[in-house]
Amino acid sequence: MRDQLQTALSSRIVIEQAKGIVAETSQPSMDDAFQRIRQYARTHQATLSSVAQRLVEGDLRV
Repeated sequence: MRDQLQTALSSRIVIEQAKGIVAETSQPSMDDAFQRIRQYARTHQATLSSVAQRLVEGDLRV
């Protein structure tokens, strides 16, 4: 259970970082940034955390 909580926390941190990156580059609100990331993940059948990780690493722009 502890490992699951740590994974969830780590994933949330990366998602928050990705939201900041999208908001910084495209100037949407943080909510809009999250919606863009989520829509990209759904469209590309990817997990939210994997899309966020790619954004943070600079491998993806949405």
